Amino acid sequence: MDIIQEFIATNSQSQKIYILGDMNTDIVKYNHNTKRLLSFLKENLFTLADIKQRQDIDYTYSKIVENRHLKTWIDHVACKISDMKNIECKVFSDHNVGEHKAISTLITVNAQTYSQNSQQSKITRPKINWQNYQQKLQYQIELEKLMNQIGDLTMNLNTDNKVNLSAKLNEMINLISSEMIRAVNKVKTESFEQAKRKKKKIGMKKYNRWWDFKIQELHKNVIDCYIRYKNSGFGHNEKIKLIEAKREFRRQKRFNLAVKRNRIVRQLNDLFKLNKQQFWSRLKKIQESDGKIDISINKLKKHYQDIFTTRNKVETFGDMCNEKFVNEFILRHQNVKFNYKIDLKRLVDIINDLPNGKSVGLSDVSYEMLKYANNNKLYEVLKKIFECIINNQTIPYLFNISIIKPLIKDDKKSNTETSNLRPVAVSDCISKLFEAILLDMLNTEQEDHPKQFGFKKNSSCQHAVWTLKQAFEVAKRKGKWAYICAIDASKAFDKVNRTVLWKQLIENCISPHIILSIINYYKKSMMLVNNQNEYSTIFQSTVGVRQGGKLSPKLFSIYINKILIKISESKIGMFLDDKKIDVIAYADDILLVSPTKFGLQELVDIVSNIGKELEIKFNPEKTIYSIINRKIKRSINEKRLDLWQNELRLDGQVIKHTHGFKYLGVEFDDDHSDTIHIKKRKKAAQLALARLRNLEIITDQTNAYLKGHLYKTFIMPVLFYGFENINITRSNVNNIKRFESKIICSIYNIPSRCRTSNLRLINNINSTENRLKLIQIEFFGRLLENQYTKDVLKEALKSGDDNDYFSRLSRILNEIDCEMDVSLIERCNYYKYISNLEYETSKKNNKILEQIREIFTKDNGSSGKLYDLLRFDN
Repeated sequence: MDIIQEFIATNSQSQKIYILGDMNTDIVKYNHNTKRLLSFLKENLFTLADIKQRQDIDYTYSKIVENRHLKTWIDHVACKISDMKNIECKVFSDHNVGEHKAISTLITVNAQTYSQNSQQSKITRPKINWQNYQQKLQYQIELEKLMNQIGDLTMNLNTDNKVNLSAKLNEMINLISSEMIRAVNKVKTESFEQAKRKKKKIGMKKYNRWWDFKIQELHKNVIDCYIRYKNSGFGHNEKIKLIEAKREFRRQKRFNLAVKRNRIVRQLNDLFKLNKQQFWSRLKKIQESDGKIDISINKLKKHYQDIFTTRNKVETFGDMCNEKFVNEFILRHQNVKFNYKIDLKRLVDIINDLPNGKSVGLSDVSYEMLKYANNNKLYEVLKKIFECIINNQTIPYLFNISIIKPLIKDDKKSNTETSNLRPVAVSDCISKLFEAILLDMLNTEQEDHPKQFGFKKNSSCQHAVWTLKQAFEVAKRKGKWAYICAIDASKAFDKVNRTVLWKQLIENCISPHIILSIINYYKKSMMLVNNQNEYSTIFQSTVGVRQGGKLSPKLFSIYINKILIKISESKIGMFLDDKKIDVIAYADDILLVSPTKFGLQELVDIVSNIGKELEIKFNPEKTIYSIINRKIKRSINEKRLDLWQNELRLDGQVIKHTHGFKYLGVEFDDDHSDTIHIKKRKKAAQLALARLRNLEIITDQTNAYLKGHLYKTFIMPVLFYGFENINITRSNVNNIKRFESKIICSIYNIPSRCRTSNLRLINNINSTENRLKLIQIEFFGRLLENQYTKDVLKEALKSGDDNDYFSRLSRILNEIDCEMDVSLIERCNYYKYISNLEYETSKKNNKILEQIREIFTKDNGSSGKLYDLLRFDN
């Protein structure tokens, strides 16, 4: 009631408000709840439309208790007295099989007024500062109080009626969601009131925003210099000191005024020092595109409804057989009640692993509300809810509903074309937690194919890239060409045939309770489109795996597993003794590898044929192939094996040949060199810096330490992407080092002929060469954590040469003497230890570093002073 009252107080002036639902009281029975309801109606000039209008029955809730038929009127429709003429209510007696009767409500509104109001109002989500320990602790205390008041919720789940059970589950989820939101709102209100009390009181000394402690000290120094100048009889030396003091004061004043005028920089500088969480939130907000989508909500709905409900092909007899197979499985287990138990400790671990800062769904519950609740009763209730869903094969109402938010792909293109939009689906956190539970269950029974590198533990894009580079090295050692084909799939995730997927799960002998939980969950998959503050009506999704779902990558991996198995069973690929590199997959990005062109065509045919079975639409126009190591001289036998040189075709269309290609963000060329990739990374880093400048995040007034932090956060990751797999040659290192020095000089507005080693040190950045070596040593450890890359490493160790991966790694490790006979992993750890020791030593007793720190602190990294200190001829 308090939340509704707060909503009315906030929105009653701008919007018409109608309240529908179970109000837990029959007004003919005078009790505490009735008294509160009548008081609420009177205070807000509301009335109950369902009672004021004529009805055929006089109750909305009925239940048989001890052979007695209890009937009460507890469900109501409340509205303003002045809005009674706009509403029609009808209580039906035959439209519900549950305990509550259906109430039909027809509201007549002014469409134009509604549209204007809906676009003007902005929804505010319940949120507190989760990094603030005090607020987090207060939330836990408030939530514990609220959870203790609601009693035992699991008593309502003892029913065999699936319709009633679904409703009860829905009530439980709504209740715990409401309690978490109430706790957050209470903490938010109290924190706001506390902040108000801490504000500066009237009568306290108040300086201008530009007058800070530093300028106060400079002003005091000017006064002291003037007094000494006057007492000295206006001596020449004292006059020079006074002039210098005034000059320093005026310089700082000009700087402070410029910062004051530049509101964005001022806010970022302050937040960087005082509140890191708000700093990142503000930075994220600045970077958000303000491009509006000029497409009607109905057109957007139709577009996405077509995507998520239309298959890639018409129904065939095979589809009917698949449907029958799945339906027979469902019927066999239709009345089965499972007895699966979720381990509470494992559930809590999954909750604690949930990410922060993610968007919330319709319920407004965030991951943080679950993570930081630290409430055993809440976790027990969630455990019971999920167990009930799994064991009773029952999904709560509107449990699997996603909000599709279209984003503009390219701001330079039209905002009126659906082809320039990218959909992002936002779902409720509790339903995503349920998916995480299902994923955990599925992982125990189904392992991903070793050549599938996407979205799984101990795997990454760079693992896939490293595997591809090993194929190139094997081909080079054996005097072969390497034919590579990058297959482009169109909307592969969105067009998955769910019936085929369910059939694969059944054939893989996954436990029935897991399969049925996934099937039932997807049967209730609903969507609506949101653009600005407009929402479409709900529609059901019938194809594809859920957008943004935690379970979706795993399901897609199972879906295309047949392609990887079929290719692995073939005799085509690059052989490393017992291991074969023939296909590399990262989700739907598939790369084929063959030593001959005919072999590559056979692999393409395998992908094409299985793709047709799975209804995956491949795009021949965007599919390309390339030939690596083309300059090496092949033997006559190798040439004979590669005599077939016809055009490569995918689904009858010619595949385009290119002299280079891009895979997972890494550039490759015919010569298997790193030149193009480094060049592209340099360009991407320049664009990242230009964006920070265009957004006025990096300016002359930006805090000097913040500049270094922005470089480490936004530019350095872009520049160094994919460098785990480059060859650390002298030319590559110098190329990257020179460019990084230019970028750092540009950020601090000093000439590129200045030394930058100490600028790196003050920002806690190691030298370029050492960083590259440490990146590759750390990546070697990650390669050993992945079983497939570990096996490839073992095979490569048997048949390598002086320029293979192990030889290059050994050359790095041999730079530091290690007298002990230790394993390769221990040598890597020793190298990292010594490297870190040398880095820390370089910072100690470094006079130039201390001078830079003084310039950063006192002069905000004055470019003139930095240039005088760091110039090469100094």
